[in-house]
Amino acid sequence: MIAYLKGTVLKKNEKSLIVANQGLGYEVFVVSELISKIGLESTVELWIHPIIREDEWSLYGFDSQDQMSFFKQLISVSGIGPKMGIEILSAPLELVQQAIINEDLAVLTAIKGLGKKTAERLVLELKNKITPVKLSLGNARASHQEVIEALVGLGYEKYHVVQALSTLPESLTETEAIIRFFLKNQ
Repeated sequence: MIAYLKGTVLKKNEKSLIVANQGLGYEVFVVSELISKIGLESTVELWIHPIIREDEWSLYGFDSQDQMSFFKQLISVSGIGPKMGIEILSAPLELVQQAIINEDLAVLTAIKGLGKKTAERLVLELKNKITPVKLSLGNARASHQEVIEALVGLGYEKYHVVQALSTLPESLTETEAIIRFFLKNQ
């Protein structure tokens, strides 16, 4: 069974990479963030979770074992398959975990393809299995709540807003300045 793959990126597709190793090309489904940040002909190292079904063999790749472990938890939930698991992991890992812990269905249902009932099931089944994590932006969930609500009100998706706030310079503390920063960097 394949558990790890190191190779050269030959091709980038919308949801997968073709990784060459020892004369073979492996199609590996990965999160969209990895596809956008990796270049062609660059070397990639991935932890692999294979899915073998009667009609399909698929490889799902992750740049950390934590991400792969969370993926396995996600696909253990009824109604969430590997492709939906990858879609969920395309949102920031810490944000998704925090949304599950806090039962924040608004964040979860903002993920493409994840409906309210499946999000509720995800919360129900994983809430007590996830170790609480801090968002990479520290306590932004509390201190920037007004900013988040304002930007969501403008039509931005909550998890995109929180992800963008993680790059917020520490010198920006006023609500208006933070919103201007967000709008300039989107």
